[in-house]
Amino acid sequence: MRNTDDFLIFFHLIEQGSFSKAAEQVGLTKSVVSKRITRLEEELGVQLLYRTTRKLTLTEAGDVFFSHAPRGLPFGSKCRGRDERTG
Repeated sequence: MRNTDDFLIFFHLIEQGSFSKAAEQVGLTKSVVSKRITRLEEELGVQLLYRTTRKLTLTEAGDVFFSHAPRGLPFGSKCRGRDERTG
Protein backbone atom coordinates (compact mmCIF):
# COMPACT_ATOMS: atom_id res chain seq x y z
CA MET A 1 0.00 0.00 0.00
CA ARG A 2 1.36 3.40 -0.94
CA ASN A 3 2.16 5.91 1.74
CA THR A 4 1.14 9.47 0.87
CA ASP A 5 4.04 10.71 3.00
CA ASP A 6 6.37 9.18 0.40
CA PHE A 7 4.69 11.27 -2.30
CA LEU A 8 5.16 14.40 -0.21
CA ILE A 9 8.79 13.56 0.47
CA PHE A 10 9.33 13.16 -3.30
CA PHE A 11 7.82 16.59 -3.96
CA HIS A 12 9.92 18.19 -1.23
CA LEU A 13 13.00 16.50 -2.69
CA ILE A 14 12.31 17.97 -6.14
CA GLU A 15 11.55 21.39 -4.70
CA GLN A 16 14.61 21.47 -2.46
CA GLY A 17 16.98 19.90 -4.98
CA SER A 18 18.86 17.70 -2.54
CA PHE A 19 18.30 14.88 -0.10
CA SER A 20 19.83 16.88 2.75
CA LYS A 21 17.59 19.90 2.23
CA ALA A 22 14.49 17.76 1.76
CA ALA A 23 15.31 15.82 4.92
CA GLU A 24 15.64 19.06 6.87
CA GLN A 25 12.34 20.31 5.41
CA VAL A 26 10.38 17.21 6.44
CA GLY A 27 12.19 16.56 9.71
CA LEU A 28 13.79 13.24 8.76
CA THR A 29 17.35 12.07 8.24
CA LYS A 30 18.88 12.04 4.76
CA SER A 31 19.08 8.24 4.98
CA VAL A 32 15.36 7.91 5.72
CA VAL A 33 14.45 10.24 2.84
CA SER A 34 16.60 8.18 0.48
CA LYS A 35 14.99 4.93 1.65
CA ARG A 36 11.50 6.38 1.28
CA ILE A 37 12.22 7.51 -2.29
CA THR A 38 13.61 4.06 -3.11
CA ARG A 39 10.48 2.48 -1.61
CA LEU A 40 8.26 4.79 -3.68
CA GLU A 41 10.15 3.84 -6.84
CA GLU A 42 9.79 0.15 -6.02
CA GLU A 43 6.07 0.49 -5.36
CA LEU A 44 5.54 2.40 -8.61
CA GLY A 45 7.82 0.04 -10.54
CA VAL A 46 9.79 2.89 -12.14
CA GLN A 47 12.93 4.89 -11.46
CA LEU A 48 11.95 8.48 -10.68
CA LEU A 49 15.42 10.00 -10.34
CA TYR A 50 18.92 9.68 -11.68
CA ARG A 51 21.21 10.19 -8.69
CA THR A 52 24.84 11.18 -8.58
CA THR A 53 26.81 12.57 -5.68
CA ARG A 54 26.40 16.08 -7.11
CA LYS A 55 22.97 16.26 -8.72
CA LEU A 56 19.50 14.84 -9.05
CA THR A 57 17.82 14.58 -12.42
CA LEU A 58 14.25 13.52 -12.98
CA THR A 59 13.82 10.54 -15.25
CA GLU A 60 11.08 10.75 -17.87
CA ALA A 61 8.86 8.72 -15.53
CA GLY A 62 9.76 11.04 -12.64
CA ASP A 63 8.82 14.10 -14.69
CA VAL A 64 5.48 12.54 -15.66
CA PHE A 65 4.79 11.53 -12.06
CA PHE A 66 5.69 14.99 -10.79
CA SER A 67 3.65 16.80 -13.43
CA HIS A 68 0.54 14.70 -12.77
CA ALA A 69 0.58 15.24 -9.04
CA PRO A 70 -2.81 15.87 -7.52
CA ARG A 71 -3.43 19.61 -7.38
CA GLY A 72 -3.73 19.46 -3.60
CA LEU A 73 -0.11 18.42 -3.18
CA PRO A 74 2.53 21.11 -2.88
CA PHE A 75 4.93 22.06 -5.66
CA GLY A 76 2.93 20.47 -8.50
CA SER A 77 3.54 23.30 -10.95
CA LYS A 78 6.26 25.33 -9.26
CA CYS A 79 9.12 23.10 -10.44
CA ARG A 80 7.69 21.62 -13.63
CA GLY A 81 10.14 21.89 -16.48
CA ARG A 82 13.28 21.90 -14.34
CA ASP A 83 15.28 18.76 -15.11
CA GLU A 84 18.48 19.09 -13.12
CA ARG A 85 18.89 19.75 -9.43
CA THR A 86 22.22 20.24 -7.70
CA GLY A 87 22.73 18.97 -4.23
